[in-house]
Amino acid sequence: MKKQTILLFDLDDTLIIEEDSATDAMIETAKLLAGYNVNVKDFVRTVKLKAREIWKSLPAYQYCVEIGISSWEGLWANFIGDSANLKKLEGLKNYYRINSWDNALKEFGINTNGLAEKLSDKFNIERRKRHIPYPETFKVLKKLKKEYKMGLITNGAPDLQWEKINGSRIKSYFDLIVISGEINAAKPNKEIFEHAINHFKEDKNKFIMIGNSLISDIGGAIKAGITSIWVNRDNKPNNSEHKPDYEIKNLNQLFDIIKIF
Repeated sequence: MKKQTILLFDLDDTLIIEEDSATDAMIETAKLLAGYNVNVKDFVRTVKLKAREIWKSLPAYQYCVEIGISSWEGLWANFIGDSANLKKLEGLKNYYRINSWDNALKEFGINTNGLAEKLSDKFNIERRKRHIPYPETFKVLKKLKKEYKMGLITNGAPDLQWEKINGSRIKSYFDLIVISGEINAAKPNKEIFEHAINHFKEDKNKFIMIGNSLISDIGGAIKAGITSIWVNRDNKPNNSEHKPDYEIKNLNQLFDIIKIF
């Protein structure tokens, strides 16, 4: 018999390694520049900067902010879906990808024809190799699954988030998976949390949101009126207005908290 407490998890940088995976894929991609006397770390920083600049100029940028799609995700997302905004992004993806890499190359004085395309293609391959859960993720989810109902709430483009979920092999642990791009509502807006609450048909006091983002996960949980646990792996100071109910450094510490509910 599962307990009534329902655990809602964030995905990126809570259960799986997202930002560092993107950086690692960029570093591997930049090895194609071995003959150009380019510092790899400097080049990766430049790619991220140029990608953000173009990302913010796209006509669908506001949608990306609302749904929670980052500029580095845009470098490998296919934006599959029926919505007008996803179709717009699908039409822009090659322009965005190639020009992000090309603008970075130009900063280093490199104008080799076709190199930006090669870097873009290489990054797509390398990033898709990396759907890496944190070391404790499977052990914790397996143990929790025996006693609790669990949901996954994640912001992002549907095709990309499903690729991460399936690639990391965590899908089977969850009774519900909610992706912002599928329901057109994203954290920290309370609508996406209410979608999960309505699905489970339990009182709000039964829910606990677990995530690494003070704004999206903790702020959203506060708006929705549910308990929050901040996963602060890097021991960052909380200088925000969002105050979690609990704070942990890794998922193993969940058990000491949820057993009191």
